[in-house]
Order: sequence, then structure tokens, then C-alpha cells
Amino acid sequence: MKKLQITRWLPYIGIIMILVLSISLSLTAAEKGAAIQMNAGTDLAEVYVFPLPFKANEGSGNITFMQLPASCTIKIYTMMGELIATLIENDGDGQHAWDVRSDSGNPVFSGIYTYCIQSKDASKTGKLMIIR
Repeated sequence: MKKLQITRWLPYIGIIMILVLSISLSLTAAEKGAAIQMNAGTDLAEVYVFPLPFKANEGSGNITFMQLPASCTIKIYTMMGELIATLIENDGDGQHAWDVRSDSGNPVFSGIYTYCIQSKDASKTGKLMIIR
């Protein structure tokens, strides 16, 4: 009997709550060598982004988009509407890590940015805060 624990950080009005799901798995001999992966999401309402706010001197150095559809495009804009980065998700793993650099390879400045996720069926927008 194997136990899989998934931790998801959920922002809630200035407070961070942690949702922990524990799942018990019984693996057969054939499954023991198989990797467990997150499946791609199908509903853009399930997409979440972390860490927010992004602090350059803390964490992994990436902003991660989770629960993405198998195929989608993520565009990052300044508050003035200038497109600074285009990210393509097409490997089907449901996640994409952005290195917080523009398409030209320059680090993105501190500020508030918007993102737009576009799949074949829907779109979703949100905001990012970057602190350098």
C-alpha cells in the first residue's frame, strides 16, 4: 500500500490555506515502475498559478501554471498591454513553468502583469505580481 500526498497552496483573502489530499494506492507489480503524473486539466476554471506574489530572491525562480489543458497558449502582458512573453503548453502534463523572463530573454521587472490563457475552447485571464 503506497500513500500519495498532494499539497496545494490556496490563496484566500490575504491568508494562505493549505489543502492536503492523501490517497492510498495499491500498486501491482507491473505498476511499481510506472511514474505518477498530474493529468492535464480540461476546465480553465481549475487553473492556478504559484507562487503569488513571485519574489525573485525566494523559491525556485519560476512561476508555475497548473491544471492547464493539454494544449494552450499563455500570454503575459504589462499593465499597459505590451506583450512580454508567450508560453506554449503542448506536452499534456498540465503544467508550465515560466522563468520570469521576456521573450527576448531579459528578466521581467517588478510590477503587476496580466496573463491570458487561451485553449481551443475557452480563455482565462488573471494577474501576477513580481517583486525583485
